[in-house]
Amino acid sequence: MVKIPFVIRAPKEGERVRGLDVNLLIKGVSEAKGIGITGVVSVVSDLSGVDITGGVSLTDRHKGLRISGISNYTYNHSSGVEVAGVANYAGRTSKGIVQVSLLGNKVEEVEDGAFVLQVGLYNVAGDQTCLVFTMSQEIKLVQ
Repeated sequence: MVKIPFVIRAPKEGERVRGLDVNLLIKGVSEAKGIGITGVVSVVSDLSGVDITGGVSLTDRHKGLRISGISNYTYNHSSGVEVAGVANYAGRTSKGIVQVSLLGNKVEEVEDGAFVLQVGLYNVAGDQTCLVFTMSQEIKLVQ
């Protein structure tokens, strides 16, 4: 298990952050749009039009996100979200999901009771009320 110290700061518009060692936590940003973020450790976003790659944990409440490689993903009241490669996924009142694509359904114990659920959903669209998958009490990073 890797312990992650978080650094709180707001990125500038159009900023691209690289590397998992960035340890980035975005919180309470409401007007930053079109941000490309690579290698994010944890994101709590008030963003729209965000492109996030390689995140570990993500919670969002807005529209137009393109997300890939997320280990733990939760959102509420979002629309126009494109998700790929999500290992642990929970969504409520989700509208207009473009794609959740994985290789298939897979549940595995990583270590010490930490479970990762991979769900194979393809081209899910419309109002998916209470579309929830919860198998993991804790997400552990395995290098």
